[in-house]
Amino acid sequence: MTRVSTWIAAAAVALTATACASSGGVQTAPAAPEQSPARVEVTNNNWADMRVYAERGGMTVRLGTVSSMSTTSFRIPKSMMHSTGAMRLVAHPLASRERHVSSPINVWPGQRVEFRIENHLAVSSVAVW
Repeated sequence: MTRVSTWIAAAAVALTATACASSGGVQTAPAAPEQSPARVEVTNNNWADMRVYAERGGMTVRLGTVSSMSTTSFRIPKSMMHSTGAMRLVAHPLASRERHVSSPINVWPGQRVEFRIENHLAVSSVAVW
């Protein structure tokens, strides 16, 4: 007999909760939509394969490698996107000590960055969209 009364009590609780939710009694706030991450599209017009890094405030994060004469897209880590201090993109050829550091840029979630690495590194460019 106690099993039946326990089952009836559980069913009553479930029905009450369903009735409250459908009548607007108990509601939870919808989850906030996650912002799309910022991305950097790297076009490597250099003859060498490049390692690409994001640098901000003394912290450096490797984004990945881009083969010669190709384009690759990377997600920019949230740690590089803060209101204090701009970040820079760094292109480092695999077979050289030379490197190119972009001008400072501020990037926010959802933005797209275009980083063009040229054969003469000094004329490489960066743009934020």
